[in-house]
Amino acid sequence: MKMTKSSPRRLIASGILAFVTLTSLAASIASGQTQPEMASPNKPGYAVFFIQVSNPDAYAEYASLVVPSLKPYQGRVISAVSRNDMRQIEGAPSSDRAAIIEFPSLDIAEEWYKSSPYTRATAIRNKAGVSTVVLMRGR
Repeated sequence: MKMTKSSPRRLIASGILAFVTLTSLAASIASGQTQPEMASPNKPGYAVFFIQVSNPDAYAEYASLVVPSLKPYQGRVISAVSRNDMRQIEGAPSSDRAAIIEFPSLDIAEEWYKSSPYTRATAIRNKAGVSTVVLMRGR
């Protein structure tokens, strides 16, 4: 197996994803749940974003497209902050911006993520910098 050197951003993104996965696993174990829960339309879904911005103009354009894309999916921004409003207590600095968007369910969150309006916004977000996006089911 050929070993390749990963970029610091890729390592940070991998660390964030591992943290989210382990946190979910720990919550399942703590609640006594031993099998994965089936998707439930009664549980909210969340889209969690971490973005390291390298092109502020592209980021501003992306941000202006997100909120209008949420309405058909009943999505609402729970939190959208810059680094100044975050208190990172563990790990390497990971992003300039972070956001959490709530949807009625995980399936609806995924429908939104794959929608035409948000797909267009994603192309702009990718020009704005490096991002990590996680969709997760709430409790």
